[in-house]
Amino acid sequence: MQRPVMDPLFLQDVPPEADSPARQRRQRWVRGAARGLRWTARALLSSPLARRSATPAADGADPSTARPAGRASRAVRAVGYRLVFAPALVALVASTLVFSGTHPPAAAAAAESAPSDVYHDPVAFPAEDGVWLGGWIVPVVDARRVMLHKDRLLRQRHPAVVLVHDFGRSPTQVLPLVGPLHDDGIVVLSVGLRGTGTPAPAAQTFGLNEALDVRAAVDLLRGHPFVDPTRIAVVGLGTGANAASLAAGRDAGIVAVVLADPVTDADAVVAARLGPDQFGLRWLQPAAKWAFEIGFQQHLDDASPDQHVAALAGRKVLRLTAATSADGLPTAATVGKVRAFCRDTLRPWEGK
Repeated sequence: MQRPVMDPLFLQDVPPEADSPARQRRQRWVRGAARGLRWTARALLSSPLARRSATPAADGADPSTARPAGRASRAVRAVGYRLVFAPALVALVASTLVFSGTHPPAAAAAAESAPSDVYHDPVAFPAEDGVWLGGWIVPVVDARRVMLHKDRLLRQRHPAVVLVHDFGRSPTQVLPLVGPLHDDGIVVLSVGLRGTGTPAPAAQTFGLNEALDVRAAVDLLRGHPFVDPTRIAVVGLGTGANAASLAAGRDAGIVAVVLADPVTDADAVVAARLGPDQFGLRWLQPAAKWAFEIGFQQHLDDASPDQHVAALAGRKVLRLTAATSADGLPTAATVGKVRAFCRDTLRPWEGK
C-alpha cells in the first residue's frame, strides 16, 4: 500500500501577482459593495416600527457613550418598508380604474329602445364566448309590401345590415338609421352589445371583445330565411366602428363596412375612459393600460381600424368623421351617406 504524499505546491509561497495593488483594490470594492447591499437589505426589509428610539446604554455604562440609532437609517427603513407595498397598491388602483372604466352606467335595455314606427322582433343570442346579447330585427316583410308583392315577397332573400352602437350607448343611438334602410328593402338588425341590457354584467372593451358580438349578429342574419347571406354589411358608430372593423377583418363574408368616428388612438381611450387625466395623476395611465391588457389578454392598440387595413382589402369601406351630433345620434348627413352607400353596395332592388 502506497503512503500518501503531501503536495509540494502546498509549501510554495503565494505568487506576487495575488497580492498586487489592483487585486487588493478590487477586493476592497467587493467587500464594500457587499456591506452596502447587506445594509440596504436590512434597511428595506426591517419594520419601521423597530428600534424607534436610540439604543439604550448597557447596564452600568455611561449613557453618554451609548450609540443612538441614526435618523437617516430610520427614515430609510420607514420609506423602504412602504415602498415594498407600492407596486401592489398601484396595481390595485389600476385594476379598480379599469373595472370602473369598462363598466359604464347601464344603458337602456335593447328591447326598451326598439323602434315604434316599424315592425320588429326582439332577439336574444350568444356570442362566441358565451355572453348573451339582445337586440331587435326589422324584417323587410310588412303589411304594405305583402299587399304589393303578395307571396313573391316570401320567396325572396334580401340584403341585411347590422347596426352597432358606441361605448356606453344602446341601440337607441342607431334608431335614425333604421327607417331609411328599412324603406330601401334592407333587413336591419340592431344589436345591443355586451354590457348593454344583457342579463349578466359584462365589460365593454372598446371594440375588442365586441367584435365577437358583431360576428354573432352576422351569423344570426345568415340563418334568417329572408336574408341573402352574400349581402350583409355592418355599420358602426364610435367604438362600434372598431368592433365592426375587427369583425369584418375576421369574416370575409361581410361585404361592406361603415366606420363612423372610430377610435384610432389607444392613449386617448386610456385618458378618457380608464386612467385619470388630472394633473399629477396622469402617471397612472400607463399602469391602467397595462392592467387592461393583462386582464383582457389583448392589446388595446389592436382595436384601431388602421391595424386592419390589409384585412379589409377587397371590401367596400365607408369611413366618416364628425358623424354624430352633440346628443350622440347620427346626423342627417350621416344618415344620407350611409343610406346611399348601402343601396349602392347591397343593391336591395335585385331579385325583385
